[in-house]
This record gives sequence, structure tokens and C-alpha cells, in this order.
Amino acid sequence: MIYNLSAPTKGPNYGIEDHVHVDEDDFNLIVNSGPWTLYVKNGKRSAIRWEGRKMVHMHRLIMAAGPRDYVYHTDGNGLNNRRMNLSASRVMQDALGLFG
Repeated sequence: MIYNLSAPTKGPNYGIEDHVHVDEDDFNLIVNSGPWTLYVKNGKRSAIRWEGRKMVHMHRLIMAAGPRDYVYHTDGNGLNNRRMNLSASRVMQDALGLFG
């Protein structure tokens, strides 16, 4: 399913709209925990929302990642948050396949 991200209201990405792909089973979780907005850093796009001063990434919410978990997108597209495209690991090296 496609969730339309709101455009940032300030900063270098002001006014840019985009959308993110999520599984149907996760759609209600995303809608009920929004609003979500586009975040761009170093040319990479992702979906975020704010809890006070804390930034929450959509892919981490979907994977129920803890603070020490590393979540990555297997296809490199930060707006493809379907579970088949997300992988989580406790250690970044394990997630990147650097050891073993």
C-alpha cells in the first residue's frame, strides 16, 4: 500500500512531497501513529515523525526495533518499508554481512 508523506514545513526539503510503500498489515499502524513526513539526509530519503524532540523512523517502528537494533533496506530505497525489504540485526556488522 502507498502512504503519502506530508512535505516538510521548513528546511532544505521544504514543500517536497513523496510517498512510501508499506505492507497492508502495517498500514493501520502507520496511519494511527502519524503524521509522517519526508526526511532527506545525504541524498537518502526516509519517512519520519516527531515525538517531541525525538525523531522516529518508520522502518524502525515497523520492525519494532530497539535502540541498539540496526534496521536496513535491502534494496537501498528508504521509502520502501515493506517487510520483505527490511532486515534487522543487533549489531551493524551482522546486518551488513561483514562477519560470518
